[in-house]
This record gives sequence, C-alpha cells and structure tokens, in this order.
Amino acid sequence: MEGQLATSIDAAPERDTTGSMNGPPSSEGRVKQYAQILAGKNGTRYKLTVRTKDNQTTETVKKIIKPSIDPTQMKIGIRTFKGLQIGKVLIETGTENDIQALQNQIRDKCGDRLETNLAKNEKSETNNLQRT
Repeated sequence: MEGQLATSIDAAPERDTTGSMNGPPSSEGRVKQYAQILAGKNGTRYKLTVRTKDNQTTETVKKIIKPSIDPTQMKIGIRTFKGLQIGKVLIETGTENDIQALQNQIRDKCGDRLETNLAKNEKSETNNLQRT
C-alpha cells in the first residue's frame, strides 16, 4: 500500500438504497440516521425575549439593542437574533450563563426602554425528532 492514501469510509454519511442519509454505525452496531447525528450538535437553547415598554415595533427593539450590546466583547455566543410578529425580539444562546449575562447587560444599558423575559429552556426541535 505504499504511495496510496487510505480513506475513511466510516466517518462520512452515505446514502442507503432508500435515499436516506446514514452515518457510521452506533455502538450497538446500528446505522445512525442523519437526524440523530445532528441531534447532538444543537443541544439545549436558552431563550430571551425583549420588547419595548411602550409596545413599539420589532425594528425599534433591534435598533435599541444592536448599538448598546456587544456580544463579541462579552464573549457570548448568540445562536438566534430574530424579530417576532408581536413586537418582540427572540435571542437564543447555548448556555444559561450566556443568556443571563445578556439579560443583565440589556437591563443595565437599556432597562429604561426595554423589558426582558427568560423563556423556558427546551431542547431544540432537531433533538425531538424521531423516525416513525
């Protein structure tokens, strides 16, 4: 085998005859489904909703938060920052410490204009998928 490169077939997902994506076999010898492989990567998401005290639009909330809060400087990983239809902004992080630090920072810098609410933490939907 001198001069040849060995490739690892086990590490890459491959399609079975039904067209679904499968990964390497699990410890029980069964092949993992694509959703099962991704499930371990998403984990728990911690959610914070933010809205103005006088019920203004989502865009107004974003315009207040963005110049006031610097997650990079705080070393916080934000997974989601999106507006909701009801005049709120949803912010998701991967750790409870990150979401609490972010909530404290928003309260300190924007507490006169914004209200924050920690949502119940839930496993992401990918973790809840099960093949039927």
